Amino acid sequence: LELRVHPRLGLGTRWIRTRAEVERDAEGRPVWMSGAITDVTRQHLAEDALRRTDRILRVRSAVNQALVRADDKASLLQLICEVGVREGGYKMVWIGRKENDEARTVKPMAVAGDERGYLAENPISWGEGPAGLGPTGRCIRTGEPQVAQDLLAEHDYAPWREAARQRGYQSSASIPLIVNGEIWGGLMLYAGEPYAFDAEELEMLSALGRDIAFGIGALRNFLSMRAQREQLTLFRQAIDRSA
Repeated sequence: LELRVHPRLGLGTRWIRTRAEVERDAEGRPVWMSGAITDVTRQHLAEDALRRTDRILRVRSAVNQALVRADDKASLLQLICEVGVREGGYKMVWIGRKENDEARTVKPMAVAGDERGYLAENPISWGEGPAGLGPTGRCIRTGEPQVAQDLLAEHDYAPWREAARQRGYQSSASIPLIVNGEIWGGLMLYAGEPYAFDAEELEMLSALGRDIAFGIGALRNFLSMRAQREQLTLFRQAIDRSA
């Protein structure tokens, strides 16, 4: 039997394998029992690392394919979120845009997975008030990736804790999307288990965030150029009609 032991006293998550044998007398009654407990944490960490690397590579590959084919931003962002849920196995994924309104709102642009009204019921800000103290607010405010490894225990996550518990969110990662040197918004991913994001996964998600940000910038430029070409075409047609 293998068991996962949750972190205590800063020791980190451990996996143990237990085995027991019972010696019985002639009448079948137990006389004594012997057992052993083996720490198999390293084996599990290695297996988990491989699984995480594989799933992030699948996500990144699918996202890059979407970036190549995209011709409008809304469908691109939605597809990215769906890929994160389908290929990455996350409970919920959403992309939010930084708004420069008075409340410094983070406006949801796309979402996939088990969301069930979470974003509408629990507004998120990138300001320094209570609504901006979670990982999303910190991520967009600082431009640095943020991780909450235990949402049900993290102090700053109190405004969203009950909603997260109802939906099975236990950890999250928020990745900044920096477009043309400016913080555009963030990519937020929620996992169904605590301590789901290690340093290697966070690094790979940060690389994914850079891919997405580059794609947003490139698509913005493409759409701008297309609009300019359309305006030029209309202008030329107007000249031809008046000639």
